[in-house]
Amino acid sequence: MPIALDLMGGDAAPESIIAGAAQAIREDGQSLLLFGHQDHCAALLKQYELSEGDAPFIHCDDVVPMDAKPARAMRQRASSMAQALKAVAEGRAGAAVSAGASGAFMALGLRELGRLPGVSRPAIALTLPGYPMRRMFLDGGANTLCSPGMLEEFALMGSIYAHLVLGIARPRVGLLCNGEEDGKGTDLTRAAADLMAANESFNFTGYAEGNDLFQGPFDVIITDGFTGNVCLKTLEGTVRFVVDNLKRELKADLVSSLGGLMAKGAFGRLKKTLDPRHHGGAPLLGLNGVAIVAHGRSDALAIRSALRVASNCAQQEVSSTMVEQLRSLDEQRQSTKG
Repeated sequence: MPIALDLMGGDAAPESIIAGAAQAIREDGQSLLLFGHQDHCAALLKQYELSEGDAPFIHCDDVVPMDAKPARAMRQRASSMAQALKAVAEGRAGAAVSAGASGAFMALGLRELGRLPGVSRPAIALTLPGYPMRRMFLDGGANTLCSPGMLEEFALMGSIYAHLVLGIARPRVGLLCNGEEDGKGTDLTRAAADLMAANESFNFTGYAEGNDLFQGPFDVIITDGFTGNVCLKTLEGTVRFVVDNLKRELKADLVSSLGGLMAKGAFGRLKKTLDPRHHGGAPLLGLNGVAIVAHGRSDALAIRSALRVASNCAQQEVSSTMVEQLRSLDEQRQSTKG
């Protein structure tokens, strides 16, 4: 089944999106449905030699701006973003990808696809580079205010995703906190930790600290969307700072330049590991269908990576696999209330 791609979402849309689509089709054999405005896309589709035979193009009268509030986006039913999600809801596409406003994409996803049973709110699930392997981090910013039960849901969904997509047999789940001792944290984290410890559906292994994000004894790290977004922006800024300063230092004198040449291969591998463009988009876990958020600054490589993630999620039937365990969690909660 094809992937529905919103051509109009992103700071450099539609060109970077179309360029990424062209790469995905030719180099990865992806099957796509392209949603965009004819006036903005026709010349670029021709430039990148994408015909109807390569990927059908569906004209959409409206475009969701990058600064659009969810309420406005909800009124734009003819937008490329809304129509891409509608294609998933109608079974014409296996997943939807957009680099547009994430809040708008979330709101439209809830309307077009709905939530999985037992899910309070979907979460943005990001894949972080790590050693010895990648790990999941959620919520990346969809929900600034969370309840303990929501964090428990994120843990269950993240664990299932890590198993299906990252191939981890029994993912180790950690809850982000300011220390690993039981008494640390806030009322929210302590209550969430109690729920997670009692849930046998996933492998909760305790509190994770900030220095566990890239390496540490966890495969899935859970937090609220406010903390998660601050963490991610801090990580992005730190990586840019280190890389930029390293480049300057390697050009500072002859000895440094020679050393840089000798280590060029290692630096290249490190750069690729830290480059978020290689890690694809972030699924909105909890929607009743596959919806992938790409970074607003996505270039062609980032879009190609996001399309790979979308295809993998669709093939692994991530959403349908989550249904049974989420329904079981919901039933346990209802029986406790009763």
